[in-house]
Amino acid sequence: MVTAEAAQYEASIEKSSVKGHEIAAVRSLIEEKARLAEEKQQLKKKCKEEKKRLDQELEKMKQRRADLEQAEHARVLAEIDAEFDGENQKLVEQKKLNAVENRKINIIQRKIENCPSKIEITQFHKRLVELFDNMNLKAEENRKYINLYNTVQETKRLFGQQKKYLHEINASYRACKGKKEKEQLKNNIQATLAAIQTNIDKSHKQVADLKAEQVKTNKGFTENIMAEKQHFNRIKEFEDECDINDELRQKKKKAAAAK
Repeated sequence: MVTAEAAQYEASIEKSSVKGHEIAAVRSLIEEKARLAEEKQQLKKKCKEEKKRLDQELEKMKQRRADLEQAEHARVLAEIDAEFDGENQKLVEQKKLNAVENRKINIIQRKIENCPSKIEITQFHKRLVELFDNMNLKAEENRKYINLYNTVQETKRLFGQQKKYLHEINASYRACKGKKEKEQLKNNIQATLAAIQTNIDKSHKQVADLKAEQVKTNKGFTENIMAEKQHFNRIKEFEDECDINDELRQKKKKAAAAK
């Protein structure tokens, strides 16, 4: 198109009366125009190719961005899943621990429920004290009767021996005829008195032993009284702990009801 237009201009110039240097200038302008038109066409072509390349690059970048976003989304989802799995595992472990603790609590609670109540313990302690008192009274009464019986039996035996000795002495004295026999009777009486003295000494020793036994028994009785007081204190402490346990059970029930 530019060449045809240049040829047309040259034909017009040749027919006209224009000077040679003007013709050269016109031709130069025509060539410059043709060159510029050619460069324009080349620039348009190059711009189209560059636009096409940029569009392709833009599509690639969009695809890459989409891939990156998808990969990032997948990574975030993976992190969320991993965190969820970790927290879920912790929750499962915590539930297991809670189940174990609940079993322990139930076992302890059953043991506590199997224990007697405060009223039952108080009644048992009261009954036990009454039994101890009755046993002490009965034991004291039996001890008096036993001592009385032993004293009566010992007195009876001693009186029997004394009666026997008196009968023997009386019979021996009546049977004595001479001085020698009376001297023999005297020796026998002295031997009898010595035997009686020996029995008295034995009796004194038995009395001392009985007194020592009484002291030992009183000591044991005192120790039993102290043990009873300690037992009462332990019962009181146990009752206090039962009260605390009842309060904790009430708090637990309230907490369970609140959940």
